[in-house]
Amino acid sequence: MQKAEGRAKQALEFIGRLYQVEAIARGPLPAVQTRVGHTYSLRQQHSVPVLAAFKTWLDEQAGRVLPKSLLGEAVAYARNQ
Repeated sequence: MQKAEGRAKQALEFIGRLYQVEAIARGPLPAVQTRVGHTYSLRQQHSVPVLAAFKTWLDEQAGRVLPKSLLGEAVAYARNQ
């Protein structure tokens, strides 16, 4: 069984990967792309797979944590977003 600290660390790793994509999106634009197009492309290519994996992980964790615990509430909140 995974410890709560391990679960929290795993969740933060997913969130960190999403922030990395956003940091790249704020960087220099490739030639012939708008900011919106560049950001959309990056999110589709990098964020969508991370979000899918994060959702799968959250769904797995929901059955393993107590719903009224802080971690359980955090998992429930993230699953509803």
